[in-house]
Amino acid sequence: MEHVDRRNDQCHIVASSSLTDDHIEVLRTGSQGLYHEGTRFLSRFELTINGERPLLLSSTVKEDNVLLNVDLTNPDMTHEGQVEVARGALHLSRARFLWQGRCFERLRVHNYSLLPVPVRLSFSVDGDFADLFEVRGKMRNRRGQRLEDVTSKDGISLGYEGLDRVDRWVTVRCAPAPTAVHPGEIRVDTLLPAGEVVQWYLTISCEVDRRTRCDQG
Repeated sequence: MEHVDRRNDQCHIVASSSLTDDHIEVLRTGSQGLYHEGTRFLSRFELTINGERPLLLSSTVKEDNVLLNVDLTNPDMTHEGQVEVARGALHLSRARFLWQGRCFERLRVHNYSLLPVPVRLSFSVDGDFADLFEVRGKMRNRRGQRLEDVTSKDGISLGYEGLDRVDRWVTVRCAPAPTAVHPGEIRVDTLLPAGEVVQWYLTISCEVDRRTRCDQG
């Protein structure tokens, strides 16, 4: 969504969304999510920056369908109607790949502005543990039950007890350790100096009866 901000009789279009926001890239084809043994463990993994959805610049998937690169930037960040951080001041680079049954991501943030910028990154995490038939639209008369989220200093685990009496878990970890971890959210805060770069590493893994392997689609 956009609106016009008039400053000294000059028009500035305040950007809060990208024209390319609906463009989706995936590792491997199929309905989006993180899958293991026919079950979608991770159904939501959304990133916001200072409470706003970042703007998509570009994204590519390697021909072997293993490595995903995404370039993003910040929208105009406003406070009480005034733009405090102009769009494009921050560049976010996300590189995600699959290796030995896990999904790894490196997230880098580069401050291209001339001033330090307070940065708050928030990852909203959820798992529906739907099987492939449910993902394709089949309704189940009964389902298992979600287990209580388990948080730690470096991440969060989401659990599900199926009708087969088997517990399934998906765990998201962040390094360096995040600022705060709440049920359904991992948050990191930093004051990023002008011209500096900061980065975090995230690992997503699935577990069934202590056996771990993930496939993303």
